[in-house]
Amino acid sequence: MPSFDLQYMWMCHSSEGRDMMKATINHDQCIGDGICVDTCPEVFEMRDDGLAYVIADPVPAGVEDKVKEAVEACPTVAIEAS
Repeated sequence: MPSFDLQYMWMCHSSEGRDMMKATINHDQCIGDGICVDTCPEVFEMRDDGLAYVIADPVPAGVEDKVKEAVEACPTVAIEAS
């Protein structure tokens, strides 16, 4: 059985071997202005509580730049991507 580290490494790479981006939102900082949703609706959505949520984990291939743009545009620095 593989060690935890090997399992974690496997989960963080796609079948093509590329690193997979993950986005997170700190809801204590989110003010719900929706810039992230406008910038990258493939990854973010607004919910009834007025906050943005990540709906794609990991980030789909091809929208990583849009996620980075959303991170930079967030006025409260509530979004992280790695």
